[in-house]
Amino acid sequence: MAITNCLTYLVPIALAVLIMVHYPEPELPADILAMRRTGSYFSFKSTANGDHLRIFFRDLKGSGPATRNLFLLHGFPVSSSDWNEVIPGLQEEFGRLIVPEQLGYGLSDKPWPHNYTIFEQADIMEALLKSSGVGNAHFLCHDTGLTVCLEMLARFNARNADKDTRDSGVVIQSFAFNNGGMFSALTTPTLMQRLVLLPVLGAAVTAVAPRFVTEKSLMEAFGPRTKPSRQSLNSAIALMYRQRGAIVLSSVIAYIHERAVHEDRWIGAMISTSIPVHYIYNPADPVNKEETFQHFKKTVPHATTSRMPEHIGHWGMLEDPETFLARYWQFFSTVSK
Repeated sequence: MAITNCLTYLVPIALAVLIMVHYPEPELPADILAMRRTGSYFSFKSTANGDHLRIFFRDLKGSGPATRNLFLLHGFPVSSSDWNEVIPGLQEEFGRLIVPEQLGYGLSDKPWPHNYTIFEQADIMEALLKSSGVGNAHFLCHDTGLTVCLEMLARFNARNADKDTRDSGVVIQSFAFNNGGMFSALTTPTLMQRLVLLPVLGAAVTAVAPRFVTEKSLMEAFGPRTKPSRQSLNSAIALMYRQRGAIVLSSVIAYIHERAVHEDRWIGAMISTSIPVHYIYNPADPVNKEETFQHFKKTVPHATTSRMPEHIGHWGMLEDPETFLARYWQFFSTVSK
């Protein structure tokens, strides 16, 4: 018992030392500093321990109708910077864009140790939208952001079914997403993801892995002809490693286990919803392969779908922003009539 108690304290300390040695707090590149200046912080009180957690978000004005709002949620493992290439185009049609960063990502707080869950992320996003006075919004999400938004969709469906709660939260007007794991049996985690998921060892892997291993893992998720520039890669790494980010990765990635447990609830949210649903598929994504796309079309037959060019990998909005916007506008034109 004494040995176990000792290890409980020694392991986190040892890992913290490794983080300090291998990943000193990175300097944020100029493009990320500029992004930070356009945003602000929302304080969320954790229901687990009462801590006040700071969530970075951007509340951006557009030239579209003032009542037309868009909620953008990024995925694992970087930040809302994933949307930067398409934000100017989206601002042309929307009056307001809410672009947050999930807890444990990017410029938001990264508490550790912390029990990161999709349910808490959804709580945070709902509280942020309420605090921002957003009563209705179109949703556009990617990767882990899809999972969080699916939980928000499940809650919306439940509220909408009861006239007493129908007006108690944000009204989701449409639901569009780019690649994200939905069917646990069909998702193919990368080697780095599988290692990070290992209990305890996963934290050690992220703590001691050389930077080039993390860069290689990111690069492999891009398409063969659309790899990120060195500047873009440096910005992504700086955001990932900020504020103990390397070790936090092993905690936030636990969403993969949650997907398996709550798959029926989250897929069921799309099946049962009455709002328009659209999937923009990236064919060269090594994590979400063709069988995922085909299975989705069979499982959610009322949803509409579109494909990015065959060489586009996991980040459609970064790899080919012009085509991504064209696919989204094709869907949105049917919603906004």
